[in-house]
Amino acid sequence: LTTQNIDSYDVRNLEHVPVMLVCGTENIGYDNMPGITENLCRRGVPTELVSVGGGIHATAWIRVLPDIFRFFDRNTVKK
Repeated sequence: LTTQNIDSYDVRNLEHVPVMLVCGTENIGYDNMPGITENLCRRGVPTELVSVGGGIHATAWIRVLPDIFRFFDRNTVKK
């Protein structure tokens, strides 16, 4: 997924659905993530990018697990 091809994805079903992108700065394509985040936000998908300094694809999410749980807590409909 790159900033060049993100427009080709139909994201209408994601409008108003909060999305968290977790990406390590050592991931291939990391440089595309801010542009992808901006593009999705502009198209109505509330998107939050969490950059993990020095992180790689396989383990970056582990370092921000508390943030992931807070994201779900903030964005889950309470009954």
